[in-house]
Amino acid sequence: MAGNRPGPEPKGDRKQITVRMPRTQHGIYKEAATRLGMDLGDYLALQLAKAHGLPEPAYINRAKQDPLPMAV
Repeated sequence: MAGNRPGPEPKGDRKQITVRMPRTQHGIYKEAATRLGMDLGDYLALQLAKAHGLPEPAYINRAKQDPLPMAV
């Protein structure tokens, strides 16, 4: 956590956009994101980066390295 603020770790400087897609494709993307344990926006950002030969967003890399603690 950053400072004393509750909630998830900030993801850094990002730009919010609205994306419209065919309803028939939305479920496919959402399911793929869920399988990877990601929200849809993060999944789309990752796929766009890959499609354009860009590095993975750093916050996605961090999430892969920081597994959730196991319940006891």
